Amino acid sequence: MATLVFMPKLGTPVEEGVIRKWLVKEGERVARYQPIAEIAFAKVDSEVVAPATGVLLKHCYPQGANVAVGKPIALIGDEGEPIPEAC
Repeated sequence: MATLVFMPKLGTPVEEGVIRKWLVKEGERVARYQPIAEIAFAKVDSEVVAPATGVLLKHCYPQGANVAVGKPIALIGDEGEPIPEAC
């Protein structure tokens, strides 16, 4: 079953972040806790790590996109797995 990756809340009052750079391309394998994206919130930069091992099936947003905290930003699962509409 696919695992959604969400835009994290970093403890700041900011309610959205920017996906600065995807570190993993769609279709590439990822390991749990591997950084998959660089994100920015106001003056705070951080990385999003994979919550599961598998294949990065889809980026839900392109680089440079503003994304609300708690929204899905990527989908990790098994190769060839159907992509749900949540992303």
